[in-house]
Amino acid sequence: MKSSFERMKPCFEGKETEFNWIERDKSIGEIRGMLVGGVCERDEEEWKAEFVKCIKEVQDGIIKTVGSFHLFFLNQTLADLDSLMIVFIP
Repeated sequence: MKSSFERMKPCFEGKETEFNWIERDKSIGEIRGMLVGGVCERDEEEWKAEFVKCIKEVQDGIIKTVGSFHLFFLNQTLADLDSLMIVFIP
C-alpha cells in the first residue's frame, strides 16, 4: 500500500496540467478501489493507521482535484472523499 501511495505523490504535486491530470485520475481511482475493496475494514489497527498516514501525505493533492475542470475526475474525487468520511467518521 505504501509503495502505491509513493508512486502517486508526484502526480499530485503542483497544479493540474494536461500532463498530470490523467495520472491524478488513475490515482484517485486506485484510492477508491482500496476503499471499496475494504482496506479499512481489516482488523489490524496498524493497517488502518498506515492507510490514514498515506492519505494524509497526499491529502493536499486530493483536495486540489476538487477544483478540477474534468467533470468525471471531480466526481471520482468527491466519491472518494465521501467514502473516507463514511469510513473514518462514525
